[in-house]
Amino acid sequence: MLISTGSVAYAYGQGRYEAEASISQQISDQCYEQLRDIQDISSLSVQVSLNGAVNDIPQSYQELHPYDYVSIHIRLLGQDGSAQSFAQRCKEITSRLDSGDFSLFTLSFYAGDLSKEQNEYELTIQDRFQKGLSAEHLAELVTVTKPAPQPEEEP
Repeated sequence: MLISTGSVAYAYGQGRYEAEASISQQISDQCYEQLRDIQDISSLSVQVSLNGAVNDIPQSYQELHPYDYVSIHIRLLGQDGSAQSFAQRCKEITSRLDSGDFSLFTLSFYAGDLSKEQNEYELTIQDRFQKGLSAEHLAELVTVTKPAPQPEEEP
């Protein structure tokens, strides 16, 4: 019984892990092809979580099921002056990615750097309704974190 349990656990973990890594790379490659001429992307990472049965593990992003999960994280260079300007940049990227073959994913965008006394902006687009929003409406979903005020020096 222990041997059969071990082989099931190995097949479940190892096969799933390899498929998730492969599909993550496929999606990352497709995103790169669609976005490579956008100069203000500093990084893009993809996380795939496959949730189906062991005998039904997809091997490509085209085979993903509605219950699988894909998350794409994009870090943008530059400093935005407002949630509106950040949302506009995110909308341009989202529009480019919508032309891809995959549609079941969450997009997270980040920009800014508190350590450099810049505001940090974050936007997560989680469904078709949010993907279809205008930049103006996306700006309402942006989270802005401001740097802590610096203590005043005494003379």
